[in-house]
Amino acid sequence: MEYLVTGKKDSAPKHFVHYPAEIRTLADKLSKMSPADRMHVAALINSYEE
Repeated sequence: MEYLVTGKKDSAPKHFVHYPAEIRTLADKLSKMSPADRMHVAALINSYEE
């Protein structure tokens, strides 16, 4: 739509973040897990922060 109005390509929203492919792949795998499995993965990741 922006192109039709301004002649410029749509720009990504300011809040849009370009994650590396590795992160997108992990997010895709997480989305396919059960909520319980996601909780276990989250706990493991959180243990690295501490």
